[in-house]
Amino acid sequence: MRIAIGHTYTKFLKLMQNDSELNSKFIIFPRFFDNKKKLIKRDYKSYIYDVWRLRNVIEYAIYPDYVREELPLPKHIKYIYVIHELEKDADAFFRLREKFYLIAGYASGEKYRDYTLQEFMQTFRDTEKWYLGISTKRELKEAVLNRFDYADITTMLLGSFKDLRDYNYVKRKMIELYHVVQGLEKQTILF
Repeated sequence: MRIAIGHTYTKFLKLMQNDSELNSKFIIFPRFFDNKKKLIKRDYKSYIYDVWRLRNVIEYAIYPDYVREELPLPKHIKYIYVIHELEKDADAFFRLREKFYLIAGYASGEKYRDYTLQEFMQTFRDTEKWYLGISTKRELKEAVLNRFDYADITTMLLGSFKDLRDYNYVKRKMIELYHVVQGLEKQTILF
């Protein structure tokens, strides 16, 4: 499972982007593009502008939530299509997949979805899957054991806000996280 780091780590973003060890193990912003503020405000015009502006750097981006029609976005980027309402969004996902490279996005927060993990896995069994917003060790384990292809993490997974003031601590925790995921994946394959 490949793990992405969004724009939430702004304090150390430049250090992370320039750290070759972290870049070899994680998909770091802006390679993974997710502007939650604009998406929550549904400021799609500005979000689309940002994607076009960074199109030569972005590898993965969130397709704007609750949008079930084709948007004027660059076609070479892989988009995570967040599934909130299983029936409506699955229909849109498979239709839009003819135009874009889409990855089915599992919303980790129950309040953001109307389906279970099993229903999601069944619906998207033959496609790449992304576990969105991992913030606990339980969610991390769930993502690995269910063989998600990708995931992104929140700052809460690495420690308290006090701990996250030190770049060396953050980097150490990220490397530990990488090795935990590698170990869980090996156990899952053996199982």
